[in-house]
Amino acid sequence: MPSLLPLTWHLARRSGRRGLQSHLLAAGAAAVSALVLLALTAAWLGAGARADRTDWRTPHPDRHGTAIQALATTFVRGEPVTVVNLAHLPGHRVTPAPPGLTAFPKPGQVNLSPALAELMHKLPTNQLADRFPKPSAYGTVGDAGLAAPDELLAVIGRAPSDPTVSKAAGEAVLETGLTGRAVVSDFSGTTSNAFTAQDRDGMLLGVGLLVVPVIVLASAAGRLGAARREQRLAALRLAGATPRQILAMTGAEAAAVGGAGAAAGALAYGALLPALARLPYGIGTWFAGDLWVGAPALLGVVAGGPCSPHSARSARCARWSVHRWASPSSPTRGAPA
Repeated sequence: MPSLLPLTWHLARRSGRRGLQSHLLAAGAAAVSALVLLALTAAWLGAGARADRTDWRTPHPDRHGTAIQALATTFVRGEPVTVVNLAHLPGHRVTPAPPGLTAFPKPGQVNLSPALAELMHKLPTNQLADRFPKPSAYGTVGDAGLAAPDELLAVIGRAPSDPTVSKAAGEAVLETGLTGRAVVSDFSGTTSNAFTAQDRDGMLLGVGLLVVPVIVLASAAGRLGAARREQRLAALRLAGATPRQILAMTGAEAAAVGGAGAAAGALAYGALLPALARLPYGIGTWFAGDLWVGAPALLGVVAGGPCSPHSARSARCARWSVHRWASPSSPTRGAPA
């Protein structure tokens, strides 16, 4: 095999402009396939990650709880605003801070997501700010407590006697999942927020719809330059190359093209990651970290490039050609000298 690689490279370089074009098109198809595969995988993983970050908002009852948590949802200009009201119960141990905060909020403290704080400064007071207490200074909810950078979320500290954390606050006056109330000891809930619970399923449907076109694209790349490839295989056969050598050379060429295309697609995915994070889906845009598939998955896609449908189709064509030449009954086999 090592001695065949220089010859394979030489023949690929001397394949002419059409041969180069077919190689570039095949590599481009492999790059697009890798990019789409990585983007879909990233979206599916990202949807799950941001859904997990909303689990804490749904109260998880604990009869030995130390605080009251009441979930509410309001709307401003058609956009949902999630409000988490928290009240520490007197005489109980300190309740851990919710995700995105450094400490459990005291009564009257208001913590806003950056997007909600910005919106509050833009809108008239009677449209949004009047719905919340008016502290001397607002706190900020960090990324750990947000599903998306532009999510509208408020975490408010209340007194235990405040009506917003009473038992009536947990009654489902709206769609299930938009309100809730329970005595809790921490924020280890396992139920995703109503606005993110279905994101992964929706993304999985999108993956299913796009997988077939991607496979068809990659498979069609194997037909590019088929006639030119057939001529080169015939020339190699006439030059005395064995069927095993022809198959090895064809496989090496197809693997190189598929691998180069997959590597280009992986590089494009990394370069486009900030742009992909700005695409809205569901509750909003993405944190770039949620769309990072990780080095193992990235290397796996690049390593799988040589095994792409394009490479497999090229290898099948080569095997078929070798079998046709080697078959005694083949009408194209030359007569014995």
